[in-house]
Amino acid sequence: MKIAVDSNDGINIASPFNLYQNFMVFEFNEKSESVNQVKSVIKYDHQKRLKLIKSISNTKNIIREIDDCRTIISHNLNRPMLNRFQKAGVEVYITFKNRIEDAVGQYLKDKMIHEFTEGD
Repeated sequence: MKIAVDSNDGINIASPFNLYQNFMVFEFNEKSESVNQVKSVIKYDHQKRLKLIKSISNTKNIIREIDDCRTIISHNLNRPMLNRFQKAGVEVYITFKNRIEDAVGQYLKDKMIHEFTEGD
């Protein structure tokens, strides 16, 4: 699964006050060594499962640059950019976490909870 994160350094999510959007695209290895996926998401080190693929800075056609990403993680997106991503079918995940590793972990945990309870 490919995830784009609003970041300038690959470690932290960019401040919501940044004027320019820079995205780093990571590939996340979903395979887990644990049989119980919920436990592995909570306890497993996500940094070992994230691989940086590319960095995108200040491009006019950012949708095309991250069109193979399933999710965007950010602190804040302006309304036009949010609408463009949603129209393109990209899931936007707004977080208050500062570190990419923590935000990805929270996203996966929320996603699993949502998928688990959706069947009820």
